[in-house]
Amino acid sequence: MPSPTLEVAPISQFKRGNRQLRRRKKALIQAHAANITTHGYAPPLLVLRSGDLIQGHDHLEAYHLLKRSHVPVIFIDDQPPEQVASMKLWLERFEASGDWDWEAVAAEFKLICEIDPQWLTHTFWETAEIDLALLRGGLGEEPPEEDDDNDLFTGPACAMTGDLLQWDAGHRLLVGNARDGAVVAALMDGRLAQIAALDPPYGTTVSRISSKHPEFLEGSGMDEAESQRFFEDYFAAMTPALTDGALAYTFIDWSGLLPMLLATRSAGMKQLAFCTWDKLSPGLGSLYRSQTEHIVVAKYGKASHQNNIQLGAFGRTRSNLWQVPGYAGFRPDRKEALENHSCTKPQALFYDILLDASKPGDICLDVFCGSGSRHGRQ
Repeated sequence: MPSPTLEVAPISQFKRGNRQLRRRKKALIQAHAANITTHGYAPPLLVLRSGDLIQGHDHLEAYHLLKRSHVPVIFIDDQPPEQVASMKLWLERFEASGDWDWEAVAAEFKLICEIDPQWLTHTFWETAEIDLALLRGGLGEEPPEEDDDNDLFTGPACAMTGDLLQWDAGHRLLVGNARDGAVVAALMDGRLAQIAALDPPYGTTVSRISSKHPEFLEGSGMDEAESQRFFEDYFAAMTPALTDGALAYTFIDWSGLLPMLLATRSAGMKQLAFCTWDKLSPGLGSLYRSQTEHIVVAKYGKASHQNNIQLGAFGRTRSNLWQVPGYAGFRPDRKEALENHSCTKPQALFYDILLDASKPGDICLDVFCGSGSRHGRQ
């Protein structure tokens, strides 16, 4: 009985099967074809000597898209139809069986993230699946515990305009004015951000929130017109540093909402969503005590934005109501957090934003130095 042989044969002699056991959308075949080119690997077709295709229908479709005249083929002797049917079912079923070793999967993704995250786009995994794999494999970051790194600094706090701090992980922090485009350009150093997470001052005075903190250098006590100009100025400075299709998440109190929406429109950005952070316990207020804060989600440019939620298609289900404990109620880290900033926000809020709309290797821009970035992003 002759052994199967690997050959290169004209693509025209193979027939597309009438009964394909798996159906894939055209977009997946196109991505498969792109990966064949990128990786330089041509998976062989499994074919009877009569020309009937047993396995590799998607490979064949990809080769047609690539306009290949010859393709690699493993020929086997013709078999009776019932054996061919059995062979098809066996091969397809076996390929789909088995469980992922998430620790091993996460290690492969981590290697790519550390060396060149661009290769993640050629793994055939969606960004949400990659983040989930990293978590399942124990190599991702769980929603972070609130921490305080002040014990790392023993001297007086001192920073001067123009100071640039850089971390080994790629994070950069520049001391400067968020409304100055030259400052933002210096921070980015020719790179563009795929997402922005922002917590600007919105006009209220710090004294209304806390008696322990000094007023902001800019942005305290603004009326609506002044607030709108302030927001427009930092949008003008920031948007040249964003990629086409980047999303900007801006936290805003109800009192600053109107000027923020007007400034967003004035900057040419398209509002995609309006989210509300429920802090689960009320803070200060007059007629009503405030328990919520709002997040305006807007897109810069016309390109498609990164969407890792996709209505829960990859296990990540999110609504526009974000229920994360704030600092008005009891938290073990409440005292420390409120000593550091008058309007502290839990890191978990920003962790979720990054998981929602960015991918490993992306840059997150925060011109107000309130959010930072985590989870494989800079």
